[in-house]
Amino acid sequence: MLSKKYKPRTTEEILGNQKQVFEIKKWIKKNKKGGALIITGPPGSGKTLSVELIARELKYDLIKLDAGDFRNPENIKKLLLSSQQKSLMSKGKIIFIDELDSVSSSGLKAVHELIKQSPYPIVTIVDDIYSRKLVNIKKKCDVIKFYKIRQPSLMKFLKKIAEKEGIRTNDIILKKIVATSNGDVRAALNDLESLSVNPGEDNYRDVENKIFETINVILKTKNPENVRIALKNSNKTLDEIVWWLEENIKREYEKKEELAKAYDALSRIDIIQTRIMKRQAWSLQSYIPDLVITIALSKNEKYKKFVNYSPPTFFLMYGKRKSKKLDALLEKMSKELHVSKKTAMNYLNLVAMLVKNKVIKIDKEDKHILFEATGQIKRINHT
Repeated sequence: MLSKKYKPRTTEEILGNQKQVFEIKKWIKKNKKGGALIITGPPGSGKTLSVELIARELKYDLIKLDAGDFRNPENIKKLLLSSQQKSLMSKGKIIFIDELDSVSSSGLKAVHELIKQSPYPIVTIVDDIYSRKLVNIKKKCDVIKFYKIRQPSLMKFLKKIAEKEGIRTNDIILKKIVATSNGDVRAALNDLESLSVNPGEDNYRDVENKIFETINVILKTKNPENVRIALKNSNKTLDEIVWWLEENIKREYEKKEELAKAYDALSRIDIIQTRIMKRQAWSLQSYIPDLVITIALSKNEKYKKFVNYSPPTFFLMYGKRKSKKLDALLEKMSKELHVSKKTAMNYLNLVAMLVKNKVIKIDKEDKHILFEATGQIKRINHT
């Protein structure tokens, strides 16, 4: 992957925010006990990478923590103890807390103690610097703000990589990549790499990358503003985004209470969409983004695992083609079941099974459409 191949090896290689990198290094060297450093800024601007490279260059151990480490009381005691122990193999330690704004209120008390007791520098990453629960802790912290990479700098960087890798491109395509990346170097490199894999398919790829990026932001972030921006920048309609979420929530979230909250929000969206169609009450659509934010906030903390998001079953079967026949079938089902067409789609597999086992009968054309949509097209010849 280009993002891995061209990942900076030194702080000098970091694209943009060099002043901020210098300030972080300076702050760590000073290391005043009883204080901490907050780093904030947009995704892909180099916040975490800067801390990792500075630790390597200063020959410090980097102790990485996140919200999950501050949930267990026993674990907190161990953290407080280890934060005061000297490092045998290096010059010192940097205690690095990722996503401080995702730490619970009780966990923040432990962070307060950590700041008070640790002789080592404590550096944190914060997505939502204006979070109310950080008001007290910010009083003890210095803040360094990263900015998204400037477009001319990113453009120059991508041109250089394209030349090195022999990727055929031009200024128009590169400008498009730079614009859609929103200053995120990783995202820009991923888009550039896709040019070498699928040359000449940039329009379709841009749309598909956009929806994957949108779903990734919603299911990974705990910051409502990030969700609003992702929805605003997406090339998909709200309805389509909701379908993608319905397909992928179960892949991202693991805990029962998280899934329950997320699916409750989805059911509320479904009710709103039904009312919109029945009453033509388009003003209700303004409530959907808030419910998508509820889905994002349903998780206790961000999952760091990689998730291979999948398009909704409908899109997998039909790709970019619209199926009027399937739509007509869903219309029939929605009337029979007294549900919306979207909800009717959730019953497709069940109805297919009932038809296959001859529990219910439908006409041959509808049976063909149903079996095709549920991946059972081969069974049509045997029923």
